[in-house]
Amino acid sequence: MARNYVEWFVDFVKKNKFLCLVFLLSTLFLFFQHYKHLTWDFSSYVLNAKYLFYGGSYFEILRPPLVSVILGLFLFLGTMSQYIFILITSLLFFIATVVLSDTIFREKSIKKETARFLFYFFSLSAYVLSYAVIAGTELLSLSFLYLFIAFVLKKKVSGHFLGLGILARYNLFMFVPFLFFSKSYKIILKNIGLAFLVLAPWLLFNYFKYGNFMASIIDSLTLNILNRDYLFEPFILAPLFAVIGVFLPFFLVGLILAIKRIIKNKGYRYENIVLLLIVFLVLYDFITNPQKDVRFLFNLILPVAYFSTLGFCFLINRFKNVEKVGAYSVLALFVIFLVMVFGLFYNTNNLDPRIGLKDAADDIYLLKLENCEILSPSWVSVSYYTENVYPFHDGSIKDLVEQNKTILIFKDENSIDFSIRNFDNFKDLVLYETEEYVFYSNGPDNCAEKYVYDIPYTRYEFCPNLARKFEKFGLKESFEKICFIFNKN
Repeated sequence: MARNYVEWFVDFVKKNKFLCLVFLLSTLFLFFQHYKHLTWDFSSYVLNAKYLFYGGSYFEILRPPLVSVILGLFLFLGTMSQYIFILITSLLFFIATVVLSDTIFREKSIKKETARFLFYFFSLSAYVLSYAVIAGTELLSLSFLYLFIAFVLKKKVSGHFLGLGILARYNLFMFVPFLFFSKSYKIILKNIGLAFLVLAPWLLFNYFKYGNFMASIIDSLTLNILNRDYLFEPFILAPLFAVIGVFLPFFLVGLILAIKRIIKNKGYRYENIVLLLIVFLVLYDFITNPQKDVRFLFNLILPVAYFSTLGFCFLINRFKNVEKVGAYSVLALFVIFLVMVFGLFYNTNNLDPRIGLKDAADDIYLLKLENCEILSPSWVSVSYYTENVYPFHDGSIKDLVEQNKTILIFKDENSIDFSIRNFDNFKDLVLYETEEYVFYSNGPDNCAEKYVYDIPYTRYEFCPNLARKFEKFGLKESFEKICFIFNKN
């Protein structure tokens, strides 16, 4: 049996050489990117993993759990666990892309291996590689979306993939309607049941820990959408072009071809309808989101890759010797991918890292403050190293120090949640200062002790905050009452 698997693997690599090389190069870049740039979000998922598996002292309930669960399984290996997570994510996306490609590109005029490469190539643009794992969740959730749509198109049970995708990134909730895309009520019921079973452990954890089944989802919704209305930006096309990029000509050809097939009721009509619906769902979610961060368009990669591949295959088919042209096209695109990846390596290597985070963490130990409560606007970034730094947005530094709390301020703080102060006003409170940061404290002998911080952003006001979502429909009070029937908070 093992020999058969080895033979299959060797045969797969031989037939898909460039596909496998793209996988290796993209994974190496993701390793390098993470080595050079550890983000706030990724640090939060590591801290959540420590809390869930090793009794860590900092936890954000607003984060979906899957990234932290995967990290937690390998956390005993230290920092290596993060690279194992990236490898798992990259490999899962590779598999998901092959599965979806074999599902939607079945035209005999294009070799299966060529279609796989094209779809994977168009799925790994510079935009995708830049955002894939930088925050932890994007590529993982997209992998489950690929698998979910593949099984929807096969008319097979698919709910478990959507459930896992939601546990990776909550905005996959928008694809719940696809659970009902079947003529068989048995498949629909299985889809709903499997999605619920996958979500159930997390929902129960939320209820027993915070008194609300949807505590994490509501916390995330409140922070990122409901409390960000003041940031509302009008919709512009620039983010769309950032996602589609140089694939625009192939994307437009594929999009026109798909629409024509739907209108004329030709082959692959169902697939094209599903992919167009994904475009509308992602765009609606983006337009209604007060923050127009290009990262929120990440799920648009699926239809962009599909329509670009469709358009490229259509153009290849205009040539007489399709197989030969296809082979040369694969080689040319692989060279383009090489140039793009090495450009990303160069740009990432020249990024200016946030100065002083690790140094400040080292100084916490040198100053013997590791068991003290420390407040900082950069709490997650430092607590990643020390696990005793907590949120500080505003307040009187003098009053807080008098309460034996330690304040850590970086002199380059730049956050919408924090307004910089005049450091000269607090010289008498300084315990230690460098060019990058300053500690205000009474010292390790007179400091408040560190504690476990797992307070939700909504301060346990889950149902009232969720009800705000329905205020414009005049259903706020009704929905709040319904919410309290099933939840405590």
